[in-house]
Order: sequence, then C-alpha cells, then structure tokens
Amino acid sequence: MKMKNREKIVLMLIIAFFLLVVELLFLDYYVIDIQEVRADFKVKTSNFVAFNLDKDALHFGTVPPKGHSIRNMTFYNYYNFPVILSIKSKGDISDYISASQNNFVLEPNSSKDIAFTLTLPSNIESRQYNGTLKFYYKRDIF
Repeated sequence: MKMKNREKIVLMLIIAFFLLVVELLFLDYYVIDIQEVRADFKVKTSNFVAFNLDKDALHFGTVPPKGHSIRNMTFYNYYNFPVILSIKSKGDISDYISASQNNFVLEPNSSKDIAFTLTLPSNIESRQYNGTLKFYYKRDIF
C-alpha cells in the first residue's frame, strides 16, 4: 500500500525530531571556538640540544633520543560563561606530546597555564617531526 505525501512528511518530521533528541542526549556541549597551533621538534643523535623560543608555533627544539622537552602555554577564557578546553594533536608529533591537563573547565575571565611535554623513546628516527595542536573551546548546553 502506498503512503500518501502527508504521511511521508509526518514520518520524516518524527524521524528528524527523534534524531535531534538522540543527539542532545549524547552531546552535552557545543564548540564555540577552535584554535590551531603548529608544533615541531627535531631528533638528532648527539649531545647537542637546541631551543627555539619563537612564538609562531610550539617549537620543542632539537632533542636527542630518550630526551624530553617542556613548553608552556597560557589559555584564556574571555567569555562570561565557563568553557571546556579540549586539546587534540595531529601529525607525527602525536605519539610524543602530552598535555598536563586536558578537557578541563576554564571559568569566566580566567586563565590557566598548561605544560606540553615531549618525551622521546630511545629508538626514534633522527629527523624533523611536525604536526598541529588543536584547542577546542566548548560550552556546556545543560
């Protein structure tokens, strides 16, 4: 038996409403801002260590295998409501960089210092490593 156009429209509206409700139940925040910062380091097998303090990216410098390097960043919340800051890394740096905190709340008009630690294994290949860090500012909707 064929459905009438009116019945099809009602069915589509019911499905759309159901999908919206399901999304709201599983998604308790939405992204209000995304910032991206390049990050890089170079592995060199020697006793040579170099630093790059430029502010155009998160540079960890030249680090030997089994070495580590720490860089700090300050995050600000200029909104008049709390935000959740989530950090994600991409590229060939991802396996080696960790943040001192992730998925944390920044209160209105506040700031927080986060340390990014680069930790290298002993068997890492000597070369340049590049990637990005993405910072997602999210607002709680409940």
